[in-house]
Amino acid sequence: MIRIKAILYALYFGIMPYWMYEKERHYRCSWYAHLVINLQYAYRWITFRETHSDRKFERKTNNNF
Repeated sequence: MIRIKAILYALYFGIMPYWMYEKERHYRCSWYAHLVINLQYAYRWITFRETHSDRKFERKTNNNF
C-alpha cells in the first residue's frame, strides 16, 4: 500500500501547482524542476529501487491512509 500511495502522491504533487494544495510553496526550484524531482521519485518506487529513507519519509509524512 505504501508503494501505490508514494507513486500516486509523487505524480499528483508533481503535476499540481503548489497553490492548489498549500498556501506557500515548499520548494525553491521552478515548477518544472519540482515535477522532474517527483517523477524521478515515482520511478524509484515503480522500479522497486526505493531506499529505507524513502520508506521512512512516506510513513512519517504521508501517513493518512
